[in-house]
Amino acid sequence: MTIRTPDLDTIEQRISRVLRIGVWSSFLLASAGVVAWFLDHPGAGSLPDTATEEAFPGLAWVPGLVRGQGSSLAMLGLWVLVLTPWLRVVAAMAFFWRTRDRVFVAITGLVALLMVLSWVLGNAQG
Repeated sequence: MTIRTPDLDTIEQRISRVLRIGVWSSFLLASAGVVAWFLDHPGAGSLPDTATEEAFPGLAWVPGLVRGQGSSLAMLGLWVLVLTPWLRVVAAMAFFWRTRDRVFVAITGLVALLMVLSWVLGNAQG
């Protein structure tokens, strides 16, 4: 059985596409959120701090998103931007898994593990 491996340029193009989609989606969401906020609050000088309003710091914007608040839409854009590198690693691991390139699956798996570990340690309450 012959395993067809895609050209390395094809993998790089696909991963690059994931990054571009993530960055542009983030930009559009954040921009739309900022514009919506200032249209609703023309006298406001800045966006409110929604990250500490509720019991789940960092996710307090989610109920506002359901209510259509511009500040929550801007926060969603920032979350998309933060999660884009994670998605890039997962996409790379999936592409290498499909091509059965075990070395690169292991490398990207290690990178994913280190990213999760850094997130857990960075959020540890000490």
